[in-house]
Amino acid sequence: MSDFRPLRPGDSLPEGWQWVKLKDVAKPIGGGTPSKKRPELYQGSIPWVTVADLGESLWLDKARAYITEEAIKQSATKLLPSNAVLFAIRVSVGKVAIARCPLCTNQDIRSFICGPSLNPIYLAYFLRSQVPHIAKSTRGATVKGVKSEIVDNLDIPLPPLEVQRRIVAWLDEAFSYLRSIKDSQTEAERESEALMPSKLAEVFGWAEKEGWGWVKFREVTETIELRKPKPEEEFLYVDIASVSPDGRIVEPKPLIGSKAPSRARKPIRKGDVLFATTRPYLKKIALVPAELDGQICSTGFCVLRPKKGQVDSKYLLYVARSEITPSQVLPKMRGAAYPSVTDDDVLDAQIPLPPLEVQRRIAEEVEAFEKEVLRIKEGLRESREVLEKLEMALLTEAFRPERWS
Repeated sequence: MSDFRPLRPGDSLPEGWQWVKLKDVAKPIGGGTPSKKRPELYQGSIPWVTVADLGESLWLDKARAYITEEAIKQSATKLLPSNAVLFAIRVSVGKVAIARCPLCTNQDIRSFICGPSLNPIYLAYFLRSQVPHIAKSTRGATVKGVKSEIVDNLDIPLPPLEVQRRIVAWLDEAFSYLRSIKDSQTEAERESEALMPSKLAEVFGWAEKEGWGWVKFREVTETIELRKPKPEEEFLYVDIASVSPDGRIVEPKPLIGSKAPSRARKPIRKGDVLFATTRPYLKKIALVPAELDGQICSTGFCVLRPKKGQVDSKYLLYVARSEITPSQVLPKMRGAAYPSVTDDDVLDAQIPLPPLEVQRRIAEEVEAFEKEVLRIKEGLRESREVLEKLEMALLTEAFRPERWS
């Protein structure tokens, strides 16, 4: 594809094309949410779409929730016809879909019913091309969103319908090819996620064959004494959010004792294993690095401090991450609002314990394997970024008037 800048409002257009406001060629419609206190409103057959229902596919004909006609009467949601174009203005700004059947949406989606001069598929693709531009207008600290007026007043290059159909046909073919690549990418990512669990299952599957003894975590770890930081004490605080899904401690928070949360009570040392005890974070299991020695973590972690000469810290990390530990701990979870387990639940879990030298060899083998898995995942992440850039390049190319003149 040639090197060019994206089309901008005000740029000259070929004969027969014109700049228009979206609201002037398509009717904007907002959404709404029927009362959650009336469950009978959610027992109908009309799809009620939220941003979570918008995915990779351009067409949409189902939802996670279905409502009744009474729900439409009793709320701000509206029944949209087939071919209405849906655009997410909150949560995941920029997701786009076209209704394949009559449906409703919540207030996080702005919908458009195209007039006779606008092809809905052309509009859907154009909206996708504008996501980087629209994203600059998002606001909100927790939930990002964009005002509906910004989307309604979006400038659109409007060619004749025949040209719109040619653009759609070109993009349909290009995106069909791109979708097959993305499907392969997604499968590769799924398989990469299974590599470490498979390796851990293989390694710790040796326990019975090798005749290793089994012990409880509490038998090979030290007792952790809680302490409240002094008012003037400065420290790095590790809470649940500080641990990434892959088990790395990425963002410890600098704090002072006088402003520390009540959960900042567990001192940590290099080599400690932090095991999150609150759902859905039970898989957040991290090894404390040297730079966090002497700092403090949340009481939302069970701190597994290996006894010297009995258990290797990295072996302890990997056995805690293996299915051996969660299979014993998860059934003990309790609590309706915030399901969790106690430190004792974790400490009572049993693990295989080979000789210390064997533990170290196992830890070295798994660590080397994990580094290779991380390398694979990084390559897949870079490939995903390339595909996303290619998608945007295709969209930008499609709306270049010179291509169709």
